[in-house]
Amino acid sequence: MNRHMPDYNKNLIPTAKMLRRRMTHAERMLWSHIRGNKLGVKFRRQVPFGPYIPDFYCHKARLVVELDGDQHSTPAGLAADHKRDIYFGSIGIMVVRYRNIDMIHNTDGVVSAIVRILNERRGARSNPDFQNESDVQ
Repeated sequence: MNRHMPDYNKNLIPTAKMLRRRMTHAERMLWSHIRGNKLGVKFRRQVPFGPYIPDFYCHKARLVVELDGDQHSTPAGLAADHKRDIYFGSIGIMVVRYRNIDMIHNTDGVVSAIVRILNERRGARSNPDFQNESDVQ
């Protein structure tokens, strides 16, 4: 069991590696803004978590960030996303979703929204890991 990822699913590692190699343009754009602690916290990308592989996960904030393409707008896509969101919510992880097109055309807006969420989660003191850290940029 991984300390930061108690639901780490080794069976999904090959799929996660493939997803990392085949990131969408929007995912690459967001990753360039959040990787390397650029927002003051560490994000991981496409990591196996329970039965899912979230696009991006921040352990300290207990936050999943998903970038959704058009397939997520279909009834089947919406139902699958709802099931996934319920799973993460049941283990105390917040899920935020942005459309790929928003990331591509409003990168600063999406990154700013993520920073606001990180600061809100830090301010709420819902996660003791945040107690001694300063606000993100």
